[in-house]
Amino acid sequence: MRRLTDPDFPVKDKKFTGVYGPWRDKTGVYGVFQAGSVAKVITSLAAARAGLLGSASQRVAKTGPIFGCTQRDGQGPFFTKPGWYKPIHDHPEDPIHGHIDYIKALAVSCNVYFGQLGLALGPDAFINLVKDGVEIGWNGKVISPGKAGSRELAETAFGQAAALVSVSQLARVGGTVASGGIYRKCGPGMELGPPCEERKILAEPGLAVPILSGMEQVVQAGTARGLQKPSGMRIYGKTGTADAIGTKDEIVFGVPYNEWGPPNSWFLGIAEDEHAEPDQAHTPHRIVTAVVVPRGGLGARVSGPAAMEVLAAVQSLGYITPKAAAQPGAPAAPGAPTGSPGPGAPGGKAPITVVSPVLATPPPSVRPPVAASPGVPAPGASPAPRPSSAVSPAPARPSAAAPSGASVSPAPTVSPRPAPPATTPRPPAATTTPRASPPAATASPSPPAQVP
Repeated sequence: MRRLTDPDFPVKDKKFTGVYGPWRDKTGVYGVFQAGSVAKVITSLAAARAGLLGSASQRVAKTGPIFGCTQRDGQGPFFTKPGWYKPIHDHPEDPIHGHIDYIKALAVSCNVYFGQLGLALGPDAFINLVKDGVEIGWNGKVISPGKAGSRELAETAFGQAAALVSVSQLARVGGTVASGGIYRKCGPGMELGPPCEERKILAEPGLAVPILSGMEQVVQAGTARGLQKPSGMRIYGKTGTADAIGTKDEIVFGVPYNEWGPPNSWFLGIAEDEHAEPDQAHTPHRIVTAVVVPRGGLGARVSGPAAMEVLAAVQSLGYITPKAAAQPGAPAAPGAPTGSPGPGAPGGKAPITVVSPVLATPPPSVRPPVAASPGVPAPGASPAPRPSSAVSPAPARPSAAAPSGASVSPAPTVSPRPAPPATTPRPPAATTTPRASPPAATASPSPPAQVP
């Protein structure tokens, strides 16, 4: 902490290169992991580009396609299609969510919804997102999300299969949302001076507003509702808990090879001054942080609290500047959204019901009621490795297909989804971070039900 508080701290390594040289923002042992539910923000960008979420100038309460989460079996709520070898599932403890829109689906992290959204978008939506500059996966240049109508495509859309990211890639995805659709990639030395590469990912800034509105509900009423947020700050977030098979590189860390190990814990957060007008496409001084604790467990219980500590430190350094003219709780300006999607899915597919953005009421003085499923106390969490994190002042890119189908040990039973902690535990103190290696040429089986 002396680096943060002592102005005379002898900073000799201004580029933060360390013994490994400039930050190696690459793959495998350099930090690419199964994304889990944080990849739903990537799918959200693809849906925004396709016009399915509409465009707005202020917070929206409801928008996007309506999909049903209406069936359950012994493994939880599910969705399937003829010809699939098994359904996709939500967490076993989740209730069926009913016929829901995009905002609620992101808040409760509904796999069933996002699987259907991915099928409606089709593989080209993800492929084109990467071609246009958003880096995701092993080399960041290509992605194989699965064929149209396939179970693999549905899995990619909610965070399994081809949904693989590093913390830097995820931070850029968050920065794209936070900046109104501008993707920024800076150099490997992490210096402030050199210019960053910029690409326009969304056609207009208002397309990002529905995503911000959904991420706000994640924190207020969804899977991250129990996080202890730093005072003076508004947080937009997304939790992720990603099941993944153990790799050879992880044997040294005690992760069984070719077996389902503990999940990767993820959190993506966008922070702004609490007095800023909420859910605006452009707000100065926003900060984005992405955190992964490899094999750390549930995103809301491990990476989420760690991200809150990162953002508290950022705030203490003065990076989030209050807006002098802000008026907390002021009602949003009246008027309709700047645009709305037309009904039907792109590409001449069967039509789906699409809700135009519905403006929300002004920010209430108390938090809205919880929309997510009731939490269940979590089993005792084992110590996790030190989180890897990336912080960006604003604005990600997909790749590599995920495994499906080889002979390995059976998938573990998914732990009940906990209610996020009422207090913020400190992140683990281990000094090494488990490494992941690229998927083997042989396919691996589908993971157990994804925990948000």
